[in-house]
Amino acid sequence: MAIQLFTFVMDYKGGTYISQEHAASLKAAVLTWVKKIDVKKIGATKTVVKKAPFYWDEGKPVPIDGTEGVWCFDLRIGRPLAIVHVIHTTEGVQVRRGKVR
Repeated sequence: MAIQLFTFVMDYKGGTYISQEHAASLKAAVLTWVKKIDVKKIGATKTVVKKAPFYWDEGKPVPIDGTEGVWCFDLRIGRPLAIVHVIHTTEGVQVRRGKVR
């Protein structure tokens, strides 16, 4: 399977965090991304993240109705819930002054 690019947009504690992962599948991208969450950047602690592991079978992303290649899932990081959107992204797209090239 070819390596694909996935963009993650996470809303957590009033902040929006955007990052990308290359992976062979949505599942591989999500599982890798969850392991790489920068706890300092989002204002959580390692202890909180370790206490709230992500289980694919319980929290796998659901497709967003009316879209292609867009999913959403939630992730408990301590008490606050993070809402994460995943977008299957095309590489090499450049945006200049609001126009996609």
